[in-house]
Amino acid sequence: CGEGKCITNTVAIFEYPEQPTVPCSILQMSGYIGFVPLDQCAMLPPLIGVCECAPGGVAIAPTLAPTPGPTTAPTPAPVDPTPAPVNPTPAPVDPTSAPVAPTPAPVDSVSGCPETPPNGCSVCGEGKCITNADAIFAFPEQPAIQCNLLQTSGYNGFVPLTTCPLIPPLIGVCGCAPGGVMPDPTAAPVVPTAAP
Repeated sequence: CGEGKCITNTVAIFEYPEQPTVPCSILQMSGYIGFVPLDQCAMLPPLIGVCECAPGGVAIAPTLAPTPGPTTAPTPAPVDPTPAPVNPTPAPVDPTSAPVAPTPAPVDSVSGCPETPPNGCSVCGEGKCITNADAIFAFPEQPAIQCNLLQTSGYNGFVPLTTCPLIPPLIGVCGCAPGGVMPDPTAAPVVPTAAP
């Protein structure tokens, strides 16, 4: 957004030709943690109008902060109940089928991890994805980031493709594994013994 400004529309989706779409909240977080190169960062404010930049805005901290406690809203005055009996609305003559579930993200049939989109990268390395989504990855002189946000940033193209191959050995805390399922460390091969 530029110095002293933040996004105010955290749910808006930023689109740019030949780049993956990204929610404005992730775009801002990627800028905070250094995934947006400085030369590109300076060019973004005039392009991200959909994010509604403003002084103050909605600050998205680069690290997790505790959620503030609930506030007490005034209790509304009681409403008189509907008098009985109520005539129910008749059922439709030709009911429609239940809502259709959203299409899941494409999954690599070999690894079981989400497919890496063009211009994106898998921060765990190809065929692997994180198993410890809530873990925090910290690197000297960089802001800490939650593993699931790091993986999402990689898939959305905010991790430079030249940097991506350097990340897997550094993010052990994220638990990278094929299919996003950590192998059972206690399992051992069973060797059958011949009966006496």
